[in-house]
Amino acid sequence: MPDTLLIEGVPYTVQRASRADMGEHWGRIDYIACTIYLRDDLSPGQLQATLLHELLHAAARGEDDIREEHVERIADRLYGILASNGLWRPWVESDA
Repeated sequence: MPDTLLIEGVPYTVQRASRADMGEHWGRIDYIACTIYLRDDLSPGQLQATLLHELLHAAARGEDDIREEHVERIADRLYGILASNGLWRPWVESDA
């Protein structure tokens, strides 16, 4: 899992968070703290899909007409396309 990601030129820290802190959410992005939080009990595949989901939120920031369910469907489909075509490197347990 990457430690930092650039989003529109701004470095965002990627951090793991407990289920107690995240509740039922698998991930969230904090634009003020420039941090992406991912739940620490997710499998490597779930982490990748959740990170992609949060990046889509970042890409759509300021777009009023994009809903959570749209982001979720697009992220799931994009992850499936990338993974099935060998374009997404699976994380190994030591990366997670």
